[in-house]
Amino acid sequence: MLRGLFKLLLTLLITNYSYGESNKSYLFVGHSYGSHSEMDYKIDPALESFINTNSLSFNNLILGGDFIYDCKNLFEYQNLLKLINQIDTRLVIGNHDSCDNIISIVKEKFKTINYYERIDNNILFYLNTTIDDINPTNQLFEFISSTIDEEKPENVLIFTHQVIFSNSDFYLRSNSRKFYKYGNNLFNKLKNKFFKKDVNFYFFAGDIGAYKYTPYAFFDKEDNFQYYAVGLGNKIYDKAISIDFSNGININFVDLNTSEIEDPKIYGKFSVQLYQLPKLLLFHIRSNLSVFIIIGSIALYLLIIKIPKSVKKK
Repeated sequence: MLRGLFKLLLTLLITNYSYGESNKSYLFVGHSYGSHSEMDYKIDPALESFINTNSLSFNNLILGGDFIYDCKNLFEYQNLLKLINQIDTRLVIGNHDSCDNIISIVKEKFKTINYYERIDNNILFYLNTTIDDINPTNQLFEFISSTIDEEKPENVLIFTHQVIFSNSDFYLRSNSRKFYKYGNNLFNKLKNKFFKKDVNFYFFAGDIGAYKYTPYAFFDKEDNFQYYAVGLGNKIYDKAISIDFSNGININFVDLNTSEIEDPKIYGKFSVQLYQLPKLLLFHIRSNLSVFIIIGSIALYLLIIKIPKSVKKK
């Protein structure tokens, strides 16, 4: 019966998906269901307020995964559909969204869970990297490669939930490391083929910012590859990413509380890594406390047994 209600809501509330020539401004948000500790079954209040007061500043919303907390909650599901009906929305599946109900929405709107659109000389890929097998990874790589070969774009934008360009928390700490093995594998394949080539790549991820101890905005660049990440939920910093195609590609961070536009360089790799390092080291010390105790005990023992020998030499 619950599944029937989900399907009825989907039929009543979802709108047909279409691309408009003037729809060239996008807002990308990660982990948009917000805080783990304050579950109201709505999108993050900072995002909701920003949409209501700034809807004319962008045409399209990209939800970069974890836009729903509980797929089985009818109230939360209904709120998501209302949002999709309110503004033209692209959905990128995250680990919280990888369920039949959400996949049904994505397939209803976009025909498949991995899809792309073209805007001028830009190809935008929306990918589900919540995968735990090599076969889907290879399929995604072939999908991206063949599309690029056919479309021949100048720029490629890839939207995922997982921070596929981060092979370690020491590069960029994500909310979790679930489903990262094959996402990282996909990124490595793309880098092996396209790095330092003519096509520019822009990667966007939404699996950060859910906690106070994780970064909430990130930017890095190496040659023709650029990396961006953003996420909500920490209840202090509420950032999104603005992408505009009106005159080339213009990418900036946006403060959802003040509506201020921020230069990506503010959240460059080195400043973010310095921000996250103390908390990350503390996490690893706590996680491996027993190991540190054993190593410390051995070191203390070796120090003690060496003391008598040094005394005899004197």
